[in-house]
Amino acid sequence: EWGPGDMGMSFGHDDAHDPPYPQDMNEARDKIKAALDRQGIAFYSSWADPSMTMEQRLDFSVDVLGVKMMGAPNKAWADYGRRKTGRTMPV
Repeated sequence: EWGPGDMGMSFGHDDAHDPPYPQDMNEARDKIKAALDRQGIAFYSSWADPSMTMEQRLDFSVDVLGVKMMGAPNKAWADYGRRKTGRTMPV
């Protein structure tokens, strides 16, 4: 997982919980993701930009950050994410 709030505090950026992130945080996120990719482990990022729509946030997270899992605050987000990734939720 890459959590910007905790990462920001680790780097001395106590208010860097939302984008845009300082370059050192972006580099740390990329390093974490690369290590997970090498091991075949899914990447989880709590990256969130409140200025983006739900679709924009999900598209960026999946298409740009390469997130394989993320939390969804409601059914609409989960449904969009499932359609985007082709996943189903059997119940």
